[in-house]
Amino acid sequence: MDIYNLSRNFWNFSFENPEKIKPNHIAMYFFAIEHCNRLGWKEKFGFPTTMVMDAISIKSYNTFIKTLNDLVDYGFFKLIEKSKNQYSSNIIAISKFDKAQYKAQYKALDKAITKHSTKQVESTVQSIDSIDIQDYNNTNLQSNNISFD
Repeated sequence: MDIYNLSRNFWNFSFENPEKIKPNHIAMYFFAIEHCNRLGWKEKFGFPTTMVMDAISIKSYNTFIKTLNDLVDYGFFKLIEKSKNQYSSNIIAISKFDKAQYKAQYKALDKAITKHSTKQVESTVQSIDSIDIQDYNNTNLQSNNISFD
């Protein structure tokens, strides 16, 4: 599993669906990647509710379960086994996205980033050109003849 591609796929989805992704989704998804990494990239793994809630500062079980269910619905997680209650662990797997499925999204995000970068460079050049630098000469500066003996 490649962390870069998991991250890239997530941000592509986020870019294409800004109305769906909230900060809790980001926190939970990237915590799941970190947790999976620490477990040696197991195909499926326990995702303990209280541990996740503590790690990403979610106080409400309802918020936790909604966020988890959203990530399953969006295709980022596969729910292997649902927990029996808020004190037991869900068993999940991190989904591997097919790059061909998101090819258009890659292009859209790349195009947007390139366009933004171009605008930033143009804006910076215009800003530098428009800066009036005050010319200081000897008449503008007062000198104090202080000697340190």
